[in-house]
Amino acid sequence: MKDLLPSGSLIYSTNKDLDFYFGFCYCTVNVPDNLDKPILPYRDENGNICNPIGSWSGWYSSELLKKARELGISVEVHYGYTYENKEYLFKSYVETYYNLRKQYSNNTGKNLIYKLLLNSLYGRLGLKHINTITKLVSKSEALEILLKYKVLENETIDASKNLEYIKFIKEPSDILNIIDFAEFVKVSNDSLNKNDFINRNVSISAMITSKAAIFMDQFINIENNECYYTDTDSVILEKPLLDSAIGKDIGKFKFIAKIKRAYFISPKFYCLVAKASPLRGELE
Repeated sequence: MKDLLPSGSLIYSTNKDLDFYFGFCYCTVNVPDNLDKPILPYRDENGNICNPIGSWSGWYSSELLKKARELGISVEVHYGYTYENKEYLFKSYVETYYNLRKQYSNNTGKNLIYKLLLNSLYGRLGLKHINTITKLVSKSEALEILLKYKVLENETIDASKNLEYIKFIKEPSDILNIIDFAEFVKVSNDSLNKNDFINRNVSISAMITSKAAIFMDQFINIENNECYYTDTDSVILEKPLLDSAIGKDIGKFKFIAKIKRAYFISPKFYCLVAKASPLRGELE
């Protein structure tokens, strides 16, 4: 988040030169099969994300594509969007709250607050706001809502008193499209025009995510040091990192523990059996 980020007007371009862009490009990539852990993610038709070899087309940040090109991945730009400016939008914010977090490292409450202020910032900028409505209604009112809106939850609370719990969002249901198309269009337009008062900028959030991938690639692909698992800002490796990569400064890793056994089930779902930590003398 301390790095340069897109700012100013969005400019559409059909320029084929990747170096022209600081933004996002629709391109065709060809990832060679000699790359062990490719940097470019791909989302399949079921919504699953992987980092495959092969060729496909999609949208990526220009900076991630430039890194991919350095790694031997072929990139053919078709068109894209670049930004008028690039600025250090959050540099002072990150430095201020990171220093406060270090200052209050022994204060659990304050330390957690500053950690959340840092970690949640870029996610908020990419947030899809869903304004849910929760009500206790009669069975007939619940049926009317079910026919008209997208219902998330619906349960009978008290059948004798004709009382139901329902949770929904004001977007048209698929049923409404069939039984009353004119009303479907009206509800759709109302949903699109509704101001939810949530500030967001997906381009900033996406650019930060891509720059995190660029930063992490150097640790995921260390020669002769197998990476078993990684997330946005963490790695589990076969061998220790160099001391220069560990510390309390921004961009440094925190050593947690050596691991005796590990089970990696799925993303963010794993079990680690750790040895005693030399930093804390306890099991993690």
